[in-house]
Amino acid sequence: MPSFLELLESARKGDAGSQCELAMLYMTGNQVEEDESQAVFWWERASVQGHPQSQFNLGNCYYQGRGVDQDYVQAFKWFRKTAQHAHDGILIGFTDYSTPAQVRAGIMVAIRFSFINLGRSYGTGRGVEKDDVESYAYYNLGGVADEIGRQNIATLERKLSREEIYAGQKRTRELKAYFDKVSF
Repeated sequence: MPSFLELLESARKGDAGSQCELAMLYMTGNQVEEDESQAVFWWERASVQGHPQSQFNLGNCYYQGRGVDQDYVQAFKWFRKTAQHAHDGILIGFTDYSTPAQVRAGIMVAIRFSFINLGRSYGTGRGVEKDDVESYAYYNLGGVADEIGRQNIATLERKLSREEIYAGQKRTRELKAYFDKVSF
């Protein structure tokens, strides 16, 4: 792991990966005093460059009100941008401090959890109009790999009619086809 000063220098030069890692140091108080607003500052810089992990982290900051005022609309916006990176041919500029495999693994985790967070947003109506069918579709995209995701899907299946479940499954296929084509 590079030092705080090495990351700061690289982040100031515009390296999105370094900006993301620097933001994490600020968020966790690792090598520097914890400062959530500085974390948001650096995640915003990386996010506008299209850095998926930063977009996901920024969405979480808005969702939880960490370092910024809580804003579900902004959270939804950044989770959606992260989810748009979901395709097999991810290409990004790698930092000098992470291997391509590490970067890709981090991106895939961020994308998966963005789908789950989009499902949660649609299910609660936070940041977007409440829509249980859309919630079901996004949970299916991101949540079937873990127990909490399966529980969310099962809860919705008990709540939805057979026609709504079918519509949710159809929407899942549509979203998957769309996200498989998206690139950045």
